[in-house]
This record gives sequence, structure tokens and C-alpha cells, in this order.
Amino acid sequence: MSPAGISMFYGSTDIETAVAEIGAHSSYGHAVTGEFNPAQELRLIDLTKLPGLPSIFNPSLRERYYATLFLREFIHDLTLPIDLDGREHIDYVPTQVFTEYLRYAFPARVDGLMFGSSQGPGANVVVFYGPDFCSDKGSENEYTRLSLDPSSVRKHRVTTVIRKPTKI
Repeated sequence: MSPAGISMFYGSTDIETAVAEIGAHSSYGHAVTGEFNPAQELRLIDLTKLPGLPSIFNPSLRERYYATLFLREFIHDLTLPIDLDGREHIDYVPTQVFTEYLRYAFPARVDGLMFGSSQGPGANVVVFYGPDFCSDKGSENEYTRLSLDPSSVRKHRVTTVIRKPTKI
């Protein structure tokens, strides 16, 4: 989701989803998980709770119809597994462009996105802060946005199983 050279934090709301996402997007046979806590309240765009699609036949709601349809298709594209065949950077470009738009489009700061996972039961969270804004619990500084609880770190064996997202 992030263009080359722009670091972002990728997480999930539960361990099962995190491990499943790693299995779908990585060729590694192992994953390391840990619990990260925000150092301050994060403002996330929650794409897990989109409104229902209004009737296309209602002229007063037509603009909302197309906006909601676009968001549903965007979320669908976010959850598609990408083949790790060297072309993954090209396949991610449309979501990168829209993510960058969401990152800067609002007058109030937006820290990230949350969207459903097609790989596990939980949601994915993308926070617009890279490793320079993460620290271990107890080592936070003025730049820390996410702190890792070292006691929560676990290793997992990853089996690559790709669940196809359902049609929107």
C-alpha cells in the first residue's frame, strides 16, 4: 500500500489475522507478532463500517451511490492477494495513490486506515508512521506514535494459504 521509500506501519486487530496476512503477502515461513499500543489517540479512517449502498434510482442519492461504490471497490482491491512475482509494485499503484490522497485530503490529521481482511477474521490497520515513530514500551520519546510491548512478542510458523475475497 505504501510507495517505495515511504514507510508505514502494517498491523492487524488480532494475531490470527496478522499471521494470515503475512502468509498471503510474504514468502517467509515465519512471522513475528507483538502488541503495539498508540502513544496518543490515533485518528483512523474506518473502512470496516461503510454505509449501505443507496438505490441508484434515487436521484438525490446518486452521488452517494457512486462514492460508496468506489469505496467498496477500493476496499476489495486492498484485500486482493498480490502475486509475489516481481510485479507487485505495479499492482499496488492504484491503492498507493488513493491511500496518499486519504493521508493528506482532510484538514484534520489522519493517522491511518482500518479495513477488513480477506485472510483472517479481524481487520487490518495501516498507520502512516514508519519505524522511526515506533519504540519499545518504556523507551518512548517525543516522536513515538506506537510502542511495542516486548512481553507480547511471539514467533509463528506461517503456512501460505490465500483466501480469495468475496465479490463486492
